[in-house]
Amino acid sequence: MSLNKTLLTNFIDLNDADKLMTLDWRNNKNIRKWMYNSNVISEKEHLAFMDTLRIDKTKQYYLVSYKGKYIGVIYFTNIDNLMRVTEFGLYSNPNLKGNGKMLMESICLYCFNILSLDKIIGEVFAENKRAITLYQFFNFEKIDENYHNDKKIIYMELKNENRKF
Repeated sequence: MSLNKTLLTNFIDLNDADKLMTLDWRNNKNIRKWMYNSNVISEKEHLAFMDTLRIDKTKQYYLVSYKGKYIGVIYFTNIDNLMRVTEFGLYSNPNLKGNGKMLMESICLYCFNILSLDKIIGEVFAENKRAITLYQFFNFEKIDENYHNDKKIIYMELKNENRKF
């Protein structure tokens, strides 16, 4: 699916090489440290998870490319069409730099223009200053905080009427 400047490929449509590439990215220590589950994920676990995406309509995962290069992954969980809200996440290709804004723009465009939702919610570790700054750049506002395994989590929300893109 083409979305502004980027191309989104649904995880359920990935070839075997791309499935393994996304697993390598997810297991990269610089990505894992910002995930709730920071354990290394096995190939078997990863492929089993991808299979669940075929039937679970509350989740969508996409490999994002720009000008023929894979720049990252964006994903949506707890998609609620009745309440018109979803949670999201992203991670960049660990071998590239500077794609956060393009990934966030893809998230906003997809959620508001394709899914026709009213708001999106992100959860971020309080110590992840780069992610918080990125979210704030896109007009996300802090709505709550909590703790997970003694780490402070900040919940941030963007409403459709407050979006930049």
